[in-house]
Amino acid sequence: MFVRAIHRLSRRKDHPLMACDCSALAPTLLESELFGHVKGSFSGAVATKQGLFEAAHKGTLFLDEIGNLTMETQGKAAASPGDQTGQEGRRHRRTRTSTSA
Repeated sequence: MFVRAIHRLSRRKDHPLMACDCSALAPTLLESELFGHVKGSFSGAVATKQGLFEAAHKGTLFLDEIGNLTMETQGKAAASPGDQTGQEGRRHRRTRTSTSA
C-alpha cells in the first residue's frame, strides 16, 4: 500500500498508522469512529471510545474515500489535524496527526 510506504519514510514512522474506509461506515457512526465519544454521550454509548484521531496521535491517519463524507463531517475532519483541541462530551484532547486522504 502506497500510504504505508509514505508513513515508513516519514518522521512519524515510529508512531501509529491508522486507516479508515469512510465509505464502509454509516454517517452516524463515522463521527464516533473518527473523534470518539464519552460514555453516556448518546444512547448506546455504554463505554468511552477513543477516536482514530486520538489513536493516531503523532502518527498518520489515512482517510480513504473521504469524498463520501458529508460536508459537515469533512469540515470537522479538516479542522482536526495539527495541534487542535477537540471536545467529546466533557473531555478535551490535544492531538498531533498527519492526515492523508
